[in-house]
Amino acid sequence: DMCNAPANRTGIQHFLPPGNINRVVLSGLPASTQVFYRVGNGGALGWSSERVFTSRKSMSERAVKFLMYADQALPVPLFAPAWRLVGQVKRDIEENGFGGFLLHPGDLGYAEGSTFIWDLWGSLIEPISSRVAYMVTIGNHEY
Repeated sequence: DMCNAPANRTGIQHFLPPGNINRVVLSGLPASTQVFYRVGNGGALGWSSERVFTSRKSMSERAVKFLMYADQALPVPLFAPAWRLVGQVKRDIEENGFGGFLLHPGDLGYAEGSTFIWDLWGSLIEPISSRVAYMVTIGNHEY
């Protein structure tokens, strides 16, 4: 339940404010073009390293290759299988043209209210979510 404990409790094992959330809307990008970017504010936290994504295909191209997976459990501290999955997904995006988007329908990291596992999961998927639109839904292990 997203409205009750542990989701509404604070502390390292529970909810922590996420800090800064950067948002941007890009329009008028040329089709199928690599876009290089960094995020940050130049303040105490500085800037990220340079990232790249490819803009969407031309509107006349109807086919889109995308990826979908679910139940990406992080069996901390043995989460090597999750890292292998991220490596395979990254290869599919870069080498096999699956750059449309990624759909992750639930059971994202099995954090079950634990902030440090959410942080691990966010770091885990960053090589993917920095390259393609990463769409998620809530599963029975998110609250």
